[in-house]
Amino acid sequence: VLHGQPVAFLLAALDDYAHARRPSGIMQPLASDLSPEDREQVARYYAGLAPPAAPKPALNLQSVERGHLLATTGYPASRIPACMDCHNATSLEVYPRLAGQHAVYMANRLRLWKSGLPARSSTDLIMAPIARSLSEQQIEDVSAYFSSISPAGKQDR
Repeated sequence: VLHGQPVAFLLAALDDYAHARRPSGIMQPLASDLSPEDREQVARYYAGLAPPAAPKPALNLQSVERGHLLATTGYPASRIPACMDCHNATSLEVYPRLAGQHAVYMANRLRLWKSGLPARSSTDLIMAPIARSLSEQQIEDVSAYFSSISPAGKQDR
């Protein structure tokens, strides 16, 4: 969900696509055709949109609760920080806001890092080692949790 993401995050993603640091058969050619000014305009446009109403997936409440714990306190024994330290509404604008994000998208992104996707951007350098420390169950749980809360921070369950 791009709507309402911080301008700095969206602009960094577009720049990464444009300069082939983040591969995508769809986004790379589109972003590389845009001037830096156009990329900024696109980022500002999406940042200004209200998040769309997301379909309500069937959620496993135990998974959501485990994900809530991981998102808010982390798992220090495995050197996993609390997700909310970087991914809340008041975090630095280079980090995406995860509330209301699609669980499948989040889980797949975490699995890519876990499986060894090379870190190409500055935020990849932070997330890849964290994702490699997550178990499959933790990936499912934290993805379920973030998909269960609205961008305003309220649980939708």
